[in-house]
Parts: sequence; structure tokens; C-alpha cells
Amino acid sequence: MALPRTLLILAPLLPSCGDPGPVSVKQRPNVLLVVIDTLRADRLGCYGYDGGTSPNLDAYAQGCFVFENAQSVAPWTAPSLISLMTSLRPDAHAVEVHRDIPRLPERVDTLAELCSRAGYATAAFTEGGYAKGAFGLDQGFDLYPTYEGDERSYTSNQASPSRLVENLDRLLAWLEERPDDQPFLALFQTYEVHSPFRAPEAEIQRYAPGFDEAAEHAAVAAAIEGWNGGRAPDDRELRLLQRHLLHCGLQGMSRLQNTAGLLVLAEERGLDLRRPQMAGDPAVVSWLSCIYDAEIAYTDRQLQRLWEALEANGQAGETIVVIVSDHGEGLGDHGDLGHGRGLFEEQLRVPLLLRVPGSDVEPGRVGGVVRTVDVMPTLLELLDLAPGATPLQGHSLVPVLHGEAAPSAPAFAHVEAWGAHAHMVREGDWRLIEDHTTGTVRLHDLARDPGELIDRGTDEPAVVERLRGLLAEQRARDATLRAELGAGDRAAEIDPSTRRDLEFLGYAGDE
Repeated sequence: MALPRTLLILAPLLPSCGDPGPVSVKQRPNVLLVVIDTLRADRLGCYGYDGGTSPNLDAYAQGCFVFENAQSVAPWTAPSLISLMTSLRPDAHAVEVHRDIPRLPERVDTLAELCSRAGYATAAFTEGGYAKGAFGLDQGFDLYPTYEGDERSYTSNQASPSRLVENLDRLLAWLEERPDDQPFLALFQTYEVHSPFRAPEAEIQRYAPGFDEAAEHAAVAAAIEGWNGGRAPDDRELRLLQRHLLHCGLQGMSRLQNTAGLLVLAEERGLDLRRPQMAGDPAVVSWLSCIYDAEIAYTDRQLQRLWEALEANGQAGETIVVIVSDHGEGLGDHGDLGHGRGLFEEQLRVPLLLRVPGSDVEPGRVGGVVRTVDVMPTLLELLDLAPGATPLQGHSLVPVLHGEAAPSAPAFAHVEAWGAHAHMVREGDWRLIEDHTTGTVRLHDLARDPGELIDRGTDEPAVVERLRGLLAEQRARDATLRAELGAGDRAAEIDPSTRRDLEFLGYAGDE
């Protein structure tokens, strides 16, 4: 009996005597999913960035398959994570709107459920927000805790210390306690790269020399006190307010009074304090870039503890590791500082690294377009686990590990939140965005125009027609599957702490 492709990849992990027969639980490798929130692929060294943000991850990536063009299904966390764990697109699983968000139907088979049925221990370590289990992400996990402080401290800021270290400590303790005779599936998610960007001061000083956090905080606090007392801030103070809003918000300060009046004053001075308007200010974008890079560098340094722990525990050689992000960040591109509304490359292209222990093939770089919905079917094949009853909308990438070309299937994405409603299809270097709020269609050629600044729709009507047809067909399939699953029928129960959490993340309102 010939070994299946999957077991050939994992052959060094399995007994080498005769017919392998059924794969036992003890023989199956562990799986570790590491989700770094809001991480753009193009800000990592292993994706060509020269900002020095990720030396540890770059070194780790040398033993990984690096997918250079991985596309997410959505520009925000909840739909993206649900798709990662189900291989369903947002239009099919319905966890896609930010108000009255539905819960994933229990009949949907998640990766955690399939692993659990196969005898895996399953645990998730997340930092709240839209990574909580309330929306169905907890299906199949034995352990999915929420810890005190998660509600309002998803990232570092003046009032709330970083959650990354504590969350990582919990994962490391859990990994160290794992018995040798039971494989595990662990999901680790950190919000540390999510705004507001307040890495430790030393990290920020690498990118913004001379930065003094205490002095800047004191100056902003004085400016707010002055405004509340009737004194208009000068241009320097307005610039500090801009910086501070992006850095760590206004936590720990007096409540700002007459906000509308301050916004008008700032606009008149050309130092706007509204995020959409700030996206066109080169000084703001430059500062945002610095503190974003500092966040990545800090996260990279902390995650090195995880790679070292896997080695120390003897788990590195028997653990499949996936490193991915749920979405990217605007950083001023297309007039957007953040994420959640756009379907361009900066918000949809994410890092995707896959390390397969004992592989009989050399890790390398994969240049074709792949999708985050491909992660689950890839892992199922690597684990020799059959899919559940729910159809998978992604494709296994295991053939790619053997040198075959990446699947030619197009990538689709969708956003229906915060006033935005649009669909995207990416096929090769073409990206088409159909905006339902404006009734417009845009076509971009990433080969000739990587910044996606030129609409090629008028010049390429045949491409527009073909891609719109692909998009319409996929939306019809998604709608049929959504109805079959009963997706969207049951609203998630959002407790007060979760709602406070979402408000603090900036996700609860329309702006």
C-alpha cells in the first residue's frame, strides 16, 4: 500500500516498518496557528521589507513555506478568523457585519471540531475583541478562556499594559504541560499590532529617535487641560494631539470638552484630527509608519520565546506551524489609516508561513495567489483527516509543497461594515472591486500598478465582464450555501464586557 501524499510529507514522524495502516492519534503531528492581527505582509523582512522589523520571524521563515501572495477574505477580524477556521467565505458563514453580528451555525464543522473528534486537545489563547469565542470561534475548543483585563486592554496604551506577554505566557505554560501521547491544536491570536500603536518606548525610539513618551504624554495632557480651560492649542500642540491619538489614544487624561470646536479649529489650521483627513498628511503617515513598525518589532521579539519554547519542549519536530494575519492596515494608502472598509492589497495581502516538520521537500517561496480559506483544507490533508459534512471553499496547498503551481482559483473578499459594502475578486494580477454603496466598479492591474492607483476598467472591458461574472457566480454559490447552513439566523450573544471591548477597539460605531 502506497503512502498518501500527506504521510509522505510527514514520513519521518511515522513508524517506518511495512504498511502504515490507520494513522493513530499518537502519530499525528501537533498544529499551532499563530495569528498576528493587522499585520501587512510587506512590512516583514521575509517579504522584502528593509525596516528591520522582524529578524526573528525572518530567521524562522527560512524553515517555512512562504506564500508571497496570500489573500484574506475580509479587512477585519471576525469574518477573517471564522473563515480561517471553517474554510467558508463571509457571505457563506454570515459572520460579516459589525452590528448585531450573527453567530456561526453550530452545524458548521470547524477545524477545531474535526481535530477534537480525532483525539486532539484543543485550546485557543486570544486577546478579546472580535477574536472572542462569542461569534462561534470557540466551536470545537476544549479551552477558550477570557481573562480579566482582556475587555479593555487588547493592546498597549497609557491605561492598559500589553496583553501579548501575558497571553504568550499562558500559551507557553499550556504547551509545557502537554502529554506526549496526545497531539494538540492551539490557536494563538495577539492584537499587539492593532492600533493604537504603543510598543515599548525603546522600540519606538529605533524608528523615531528622540521620542520621549512621558514628555509627550504630559504635553498632550497640558494641551487638553488648556483647551478645556479656554486656551486654544498652538500648532505644535495640535501636531502632538495627532500623534498621540494614533499612538495610544487619550487614555489617562482629562475628558476632552467641546470636541466639535477643537475639530473645527484643527481643520482651519491644516492639522486635522479626524482619521480620514489625517490620512493625507505626510507627517502623520510617517509617524504612523514608525510606530507600526515598532509594534511589529516588539511582537517579533516576544514571539521568539514561542519558537524557542517549541524547541526546548521537544515539540518543534512534531508540530505543524502556521503563521498568518487576519488582515492588513491602510497606513495612508488609498486614504485609509486603518482597516475595515477597504479591499485593496494593503488590507487583504497577509503573511502566510507554513512549517511542516519532517517534510521530504525543501521549504521555499510560493509566488501564486493563495487564500486564507486554503489553510484549513491544507491542514486536514497534512493530518490525514477527512473533511466534515460542511463543504470547504478553499483548496489544499499540499501539492504546492511538492513543487506544483499554486491553485489557479481566484480569491474573493467581502466587506459589509462601517458604511462600506463591497466585493472583490483577485485573479492573477487583476483585482476587481465592485462597490455596492457607490455603484462603481474598479479594475486594477497589480503587475503594472502595484499601488492600485489606476482604474483600468475602461481599457479592459472584457476583463471587467469576465471578473464580474466570476464574482456573481461565487456570490450565488455562497448564498445557496448560506441558506443550506442557516447562517445568519442566530445572533451572537454579546455580553456587556465584550461590547465595551469592541467600543474600545473602535469597532462599535459607524466611524
